[in-house]
Amino acid sequence: MKSNTWYILLLCLLLQIPFSALKAASELHIAVADFGAIPDDGKCDAAAIRQAICSAEGKENIIISFESGVYNLNEDAVLFRENYKAMLFVWGQKNWMLKGAIDEQGNPATTLEMNLRLGNQITGASHLDIRDNENIKVTNFILDQNPRFATAAKVLDISDNDKVIIEVFEGMPHFDGMQTHSANNWDLETGQLIKGPPITIAMTLGEKHVFTKAEGYKRRYEIQSKRFASLLKPGEGLSFHFNVIAGEARTMDVYNNINVELENIFVHNAIGMILGGGSNTNMTFRKVHIKPEGSSLAVGPRDGIHLARNTGRLLMEDVVVKGVRWDPLVSYLGFVSITERIDDQSILLDGQSDKQKLALEAIQPGDYLKFWVGDKPIKNKVVQVLDGKITLADKLAPAVLQGTYFSPEAWYWDEAIIRGCLVESNYGTGLVYECDNLLVEKSIFRNNSYADIGLGPTSKNVGAFCENILIRNNLFEGSTWIDKYKNYRGSITTFHKSPFFDKEPYHQNIHIENNTFKDITGPEKPSAIHIKNASEVVIRQNKYINIDNMVLIEETSTTRIIVKD
Repeated sequence: MKSNTWYILLLCLLLQIPFSALKAASELHIAVADFGAIPDDGKCDAAAIRQAICSAEGKENIIISFESGVYNLNEDAVLFRENYKAMLFVWGQKNWMLKGAIDEQGNPATTLEMNLRLGNQITGASHLDIRDNENIKVTNFILDQNPRFATAAKVLDISDNDKVIIEVFEGMPHFDGMQTHSANNWDLETGQLIKGPPITIAMTLGEKHVFTKAEGYKRRYEIQSKRFASLLKPGEGLSFHFNVIAGEARTMDVYNNINVELENIFVHNAIGMILGGGSNTNMTFRKVHIKPEGSSLAVGPRDGIHLARNTGRLLMEDVVVKGVRWDPLVSYLGFVSITERIDDQSILLDGQSDKQKLALEAIQPGDYLKFWVGDKPIKNKVVQVLDGKITLADKLAPAVLQGTYFSPEAWYWDEAIIRGCLVESNYGTGLVYECDNLLVEKSIFRNNSYADIGLGPTSKNVGAFCENILIRNNLFEGSTWIDKYKNYRGSITTFHKSPFFDKEPYHQNIHIENNTFKDITGPEKPSAIHIKNASEVVIRQNKYINIDNMVLIEETSTTRIIVKD
């Protein structure tokens, strides 16, 4: 404990003042209402909120407070800052909190509502851009769009000439010429995604499938499409998004922070990805719910929470992701290629590739590099980084040469915990994890189209392999009906989808125990667990109910696999 804290504690004892009260007195509370941001008046609040933020910049122990109600962020208020576009920026601050109100149930009661022009392929902007801060917390907010950039409808009729007629639900957005990106069909009674192929999937496929307004009806639309007619049935729900490719349309950008906490945050609609976060140290997500609301069926056409090259501790508790297309939860790194082996203890990165540039920015003396050579990855400690030359503590293995791949542990979580979370009815892999030191427990993964948990590289552009993984006391139900990655068929799967490697058992020390697997079935005969390219795997005391295959193990790329189920 720092010495000044001892003085404060002593002062509190002498004056009989609670320490918490004295700490609270040192906090500076700034109400956005004092700058003219009034909820529920229909006026744009962006400028007033920015003034509140600007008034505290450079100060510490700040709480920016919001009242309950809806704060409007209009299209003409989108702000550009350097190469980023957002409604609200919090950059370079220390010990800050953005705090909304809560309702009687403890749910967020403050809405930051972005109001953009309704249409196809809107570029949009982030609600919040949080960057280069230390100790930053955002709590008690609903981040939404009005109008929303997805709609939901009921399929009314499918005619013999492949005409599909839908009726958009009351309150959902609609217009003549709606594009259908990331379209899916839903069971309206259960609110769950219907198993089967997606209605539209490719990045631009929706541009070729457009709904036109049915003459004489307010919310009725039709489309002439063999694809739609073959994949839909009358009575089903249909969701689709008007936008899918806009890079600036994340709901939140969270980058280069130390200690960032998101708590009691609800997101009901997104133009693109919900949250992108990279190069942070320590991230906490508590009660972050990404889920449809009202008559909506889906939230966003891209990933849910997508994290890249972070370090420290990740904690996710009571995180809910339902109704996104692509992967709900992602934590990935990247393989870095060596430009030159200089000598037995040094390598060169010329910084020409993006991965090399990012690696040189992150790697510090004392860090470890994990070289992907031989039968097991080899770790080596960094002594010096100078002008692209990385000097290492130990001699390099003979197999480390020009073009060899490694992963910097400066991009690794020291600890990642996913506990008490719900990931259901998403068209993607529930959790894509390409790092080490993961605990997943007491969570539910249900009705996701691909694997519920995919460990390791899903393509040549991402990595790495995983070590020290514990998956226990979870429910995996009804997922994995699409074998997207071709013969990776497990509700829990170890991936090796990279052309840089072949049969190496680089996944290490994985324990899968005391889980329940239920209703993992389908024409492609999925399995509860599918292990490839791994060693030292223990699978035990799991329960299997209505499963096509319990455990599949690829013998040619695995060693030391223990199954005790």
